[in-house]
Amino acid sequence: MSPWQANERFGMITDVTAQPDAGRKVLLARVEAGLSQRALSDKSGVDQSTIVRVERGETNIRPMTLAKLAKALGIPTEELLG
Repeated sequence: MSPWQANERFGMITDVTAQPDAGRKVLLARVEAGLSQRALSDKSGVDQSTIVRVERGETNIRPMTLAKLAKALGIPTEELLG
């Protein structure tokens, strides 16, 4: 599913190129995993509003938050950073 298709399905922003790199990678990994923001929140223990802000590039990601999201997405933390 492309990020554009996910926009319709999960009600997300469409311009992923305008986001900071880590937030965009969280968004793309979440969409690839087929998770809504709510599902990722439930799986990671990170508040849904935080996930929204991270994906939109409105906040810096704390290391612990990044680790929780990476674990829930089943990917190494480094993949979200690099």
